[in-house]
Order: sequence, then C-alpha cells, then structure tokens
Amino acid sequence: NTFSTGTVDLQIKPGSNPYADTQAGFTDTLLPGETSQKEFLLKNNNSEVELAISAQAIVDDGIGGLNEIDPTLVSVTFTAVDSLNNPTGTPVTNTLAEWTVPTALGLPDIASGVEQKYLMDVTISSLVDTPSADSVFDFVFTGIQVNP
Repeated sequence: NTFSTGTVDLQIKPGSNPYADTQAGFTDTLLPGETSQKEFLLKNNNSEVELAISAQAIVDDGIGGLNEIDPTLVSVTFTAVDSLNNPTGTPVTNTLAEWTVPTALGLPDIASGVEQKYLMDVTISSLVDTPSADSVFDFVFTGIQVNP
C-alpha cells in the first residue's frame, strides 16, 4: 500500500483582488425576489495534490440584529464555469440554512497549480417582508485531497 499527502493551499480571488487565503467584500443590497451574482476564482496553490472543493456557510447567530432574515429565505448557488462563464459542472443550490453543513461543489476537482472560476448567485425570497433587514454570512471553502 502507498499513502501520500501534500500541502493543501487553497486560495480565493474575487474580482480584481489578488489571491489570498481569505477575502471580504461580497456585499450587496438586494430586495425581495432579487438575485445578485459574483464571480471568483479558487486556486489550488500547491504542487502535489488534486483537490475536491466543498463549501459551508457560517451564518451570523443574530446577536446584535445582524441576521434578521430567516436563513431558509436566502438561497445561494455555486456554479463552476469556464472563462466564458459556460458551466463546467452541475450548479449546487441550497438555502443558507442548508449550507451550514459542508457541501461538495462537484466536478471539476481542481488540479495542482490550477484555478477554477465559480459564479455565486445569492437570491432573497420574495416572501421576505421586513424592510431594511440584513442577512450576514460567510462561506468557508475547503479543499480535500483526491486520491492519486
């Protein structure tokens, strides 16, 4: 039997920002029934392992009124795309409540030294009727080594 491991180094790059381990700035004002789309790149910045990608939402617990919208009324879709925004994998859609469990983003896995472009669509349900309500959340992306 052979066991192998490598150093996982997954980095993110939204817009024109440089690659980094963490990024901030996915902020928009949405009205009920609206969707906002952001694009970002994930880069497998190591020299030895292929990574399967998963995502998990960290939803603010509401302390200080930061998360006033029911997390079941906010949906987020991630779609892996090519440079022309054509899908290269199956879109994965969940509500914020469902994204609190790590969820695989599906193919493609990201090869060593390669970047993958994703589209992130955030939709606020038309059922939201609270004026000036906020939904605060972060996403954590995890790269899991794929068997060689």
